[in-house]
Amino acid sequence: MKKQSDFSSDQLAKLMHLFDKQRWEIDTNSKASVFNGYVHMLSQLTKEHQNFIMKISERFLHIGIDKYSDKLLGPLRQLRSDFHDDFLLIAPCLPEDEQGKIKSGSIVVYQLLGNSIKAKINLGQHSICRSKLVDFMCQVHKDDLRVVLVDDFVGTGETAWNAVQYVKKIQPSLDNKDIVIVCIVAMQAGIEFLAQKGVRTYYANVEKRGITDYYQGNSLAYATKVMSDIEALMNVKNKFRFGYNRSEALVCMERCPNNTFPFYWLSKNAPYAR
Repeated sequence: MKKQSDFSSDQLAKLMHLFDKQRWEIDTNSKASVFNGYVHMLSQLTKEHQNFIMKISERFLHIGIDKYSDKLLGPLRQLRSDFHDDFLLIAPCLPEDEQGKIKSGSIVVYQLLGNSIKAKINLGQHSICRSKLVDFMCQVHKDDLRVVLVDDFVGTGETAWNAVQYVKKIQPSLDNKDIVIVCIVAMQAGIEFLAQKGVRTYYANVEKRGITDYYQGNSLAYATKVMSDIEALMNVKNKFRFGYNRSEALVCMERCPNNTFPFYWLSKNAPYAR
């Protein structure tokens, strides 16, 4: 991106108002701060484009790892309520080709190994994966088994579906309904995609598409053009235009998913780490 305009004091005041409204920390000292990331990226846009980004950022959801434990309580309570007596086999939501990698699902499962969640909710009969999924599942022989695949974020639902298929590859006797997804944030499109496959998703927050689901008619055409112009300046690859598979997410967890509009994560100095 080449610099298009200065970031005026009036625009800086608008950005500070946004951060106050969202209750985000305003840290002007660290070059790596979220605030300075916004300033850096916005300063390369026209004033019109700056205003658009700040407007849609009013709906931006940022949940850091310090909030993970509390956010998991609701989905887990609902899961246990729906399946009172099932033995829960809990594992990271990882497809076969990502087994063994450090991914967000592993970080979320780690929350379940301590006492913070267990002190607030009775998980009942359960076992948590601490090894390769194939080895773990081969060691568990229970009736009324429910496989619980855990992640922090579900976008299109593709990754979760691939993880479900891997579970069924390991244990073909399982049906799609025997496997559930538990996450902190899920895109509505991902929930619907998995539901069509017969897989239920439990979540704390559900998010809509950041442009398509909030604008109509001329406003939709305008918003689409503005974001397209911004992404053209950033040389965004086709598969990431408007977020991976056009997810249009306005979400950042501990790290930013590629489902989110690239403005927020693609650049080295963008607001959020990817």
